[in-house]
Amino acid sequence: MNSELQSRISQIRKSAMENNFKSNELLSLTRDCISQKADKKSLHEILDIAHLSTVSKHIHKTKQTDVWFNHLLEIIKLSRFNVGYLLKQRAKLYEDKIAFHIIKKGNLYNVSYKSLWNKVIEIGKGLSLFLNNGTLPTFGLLTHNNLNGALVDLACLSFGFKVVPIPLNSTPDHVSYIINHSEISHLFICGENAEKIWNDIRHSHNIVTIAMSEANQITDYSINWDSFLFSGDSVQNFDVNEQLSNIDMNAIQTIMYTSGTTANPKGIIFDQVNIMSKR
Repeated sequence: MNSELQSRISQIRKSAMENNFKSNELLSLTRDCISQKADKKSLHEILDIAHLSTVSKHIHKTKQTDVWFNHLLEIIKLSRFNVGYLLKQRAKLYEDKIAFHIIKKGNLYNVSYKSLWNKVIEIGKGLSLFLNNGTLPTFGLLTHNNLNGALVDLACLSFGFKVVPIPLNSTPDHVSYIINHSEISHLFICGENAEKIWNDIRHSHNIVTIAMSEANQITDYSINWDSFLFSGDSVQNFDVNEQLSNIDMNAIQTIMYTSGTTANPKGIIFDQVNIMSKR
């Protein structure tokens, strides 16, 4: 770690938190970090500083948004800053602060950032068991808005597994098209509508299905949610830091499909750089 750069980063952080910094100093620092190819930890600290509202407000006020965005984009690429690093960073920073409010059976439950990250790791372990001789699986999400679906999505994004959310208002034919077009190999299913769609098309697809509903209506599925989580508990060689550092920033990370009308659904491809640059 370059001690001179680290000293400047610490000073900028202190000034930013006190809302007493100069944007030119910040831009000069990020420019030097990029040109000197600073270490990953230092670059991630810069991105953490960029998260501060005082920084974004000041950059906007001084009309240097485009330059700042280009610097951040280069730092994201150079440091391979992905969704997993972001969640890990937030869990360390916010710990017991609330990340999600969950309403279940009329009761309100809170999920902290620390708990969220632990759950994402737990699910990431389960997902890793679907690796087949190094071949990456593609996970589909056919589910209504719920915590488990969000956790699977975040785990895929965190550990580099391609994930494809499927709009629940799609017709069975369009769901079949999306499964085939995106080459989904494993499908998470939750909710009455999702289960009905899958029961209509299941004979057309030879894929692994994971039922997330507590009282599922699926007549034929491969794995239930509890078994999936239990299988992840047995994984011993899941090194989180190694998983995060090995993610291909330019690989297809997710495909977002339209629900379609009469024509086949259209998909938009995102990689980690796309996702992180919009964060």
